[in-house]
Amino acid sequence: MAKDKDYPKEEKSGEVRKLKSHIHHLENEIKKLKSELKTYDRVFSKQVTFIKEKSRGLSLEDMITGAQNEMTLEEIKTEKVQTYKQHEAKWKCFVCEVGVMKMIIIPNGTGSNYFRKCSSPKCVNRTETKQYTEEVDNG
Repeated sequence: MAKDKDYPKEEKSGEVRKLKSHIHHLENEIKKLKSELKTYDRVFSKQVTFIKEKSRGLSLEDMITGAQNEMTLEEIKTEKVQTYKQHEAKWKCFVCEVGVMKMIIIPNGTGSNYFRKCSSPKCVNRTETKQYTEEVDNG
């Protein structure tokens, strides 16, 4: 069995006590930082919920375009409603007069094709498939 003299003796200068004190200080700092992180998470969650409520019905693309034009959310919503009303008037289904003709783009090997289909579930009106080009009105 080993004797006490084979093991290093604890420094009497208090280095172990200093290290324990430093570890205790770091543990308290970690607890404090975790608490702050929880607070930031709650605030962030509330802000995200607020933004979602305010921007309901707007796509990310709409918001980015509006931000580039320095528009408020209300201005973006108003513009989107006006655009939709113009689209609805232009592309109203002439068969059922309820739905709106929506464009459906079908990618293929050489380019893309498209057709328009009525948005009303009861209507079966649709156009013939045509070659899609940049000049086609996406409306």
